[in-house]
Amino acid sequence: LALPGAVVVVAARLSVACGTIVVMKRAYDLVVCGGGVIGLSLAFEVASRGWKVAVLDSSEFGKGASWACAGILPAGATVNPTDPLEQLRSLSHRLHGDWALRLRERTGIDTEYRRCGGLYIAATPAERATLAANRLWWSELGIASELWSEREALRRMPGLGKLIDREPEVEFWFVPDDCRVRNPRQLAALISACRSLHVDLLEHTRAVGFVIDGNIYYAHQVLNTN
Repeated sequence: LALPGAVVVVAARLSVACGTIVVMKRAYDLVVCGGGVIGLSLAFEVASRGWKVAVLDSSEFGKGASWACAGILPAGATVNPTDPLEQLRSLSHRLHGDWALRLRERTGIDTEYRRCGGLYIAATPAERATLAANRLWWSELGIASELWSEREALRRMPGLGKLIDREPEVEFWFVPDDCRVRNPRQLAALISACRSLHVDLLEHTRAVGFVIDGNIYYAHQVLNTN
């Protein structure tokens, strides 16, 4: 991460076979190390405000945790939480719909963000105890939840019949405000949006250190956004 107006020296491995290294000296307002969904989102946001931005990734963009995760976006608090992490999660939950719309308008790519709700299933005593704790947490944060009867669960999801036959005490709780997004499509939209704003996207490029010398920064400590 570099400050506005800094000159950034980037070492890029161009050939794995011969170990060739090339050094590029370029000026950016911001350099993000890590090309996952967080790094690309940061780049898109600040580039939208007129900053000159580069994103570095030691591998391919979005092929780490951002590619592997399930794309589930749990509901956020509707009351004012005191925990800073819950405050951030609540704000993110409220903004995600607008964020998806911005990406679609700029790129034409639908990230498949949907308010689909989430079904929480507890079949064993341990799972029911865990779900009871979850319900207390939802209540504290003002997150709505609904207990589904077996009949309601079967009406909405007929495939649950075998589980109900096997585990007669199973519980079903539905959280209407849980959302989801399709990870590969979100990453494709972010990459396209960044390119449209002339963000330099440098794959297979690693920061080797941060050494502050006037206005020149060499990477040694890395802000990892993945």
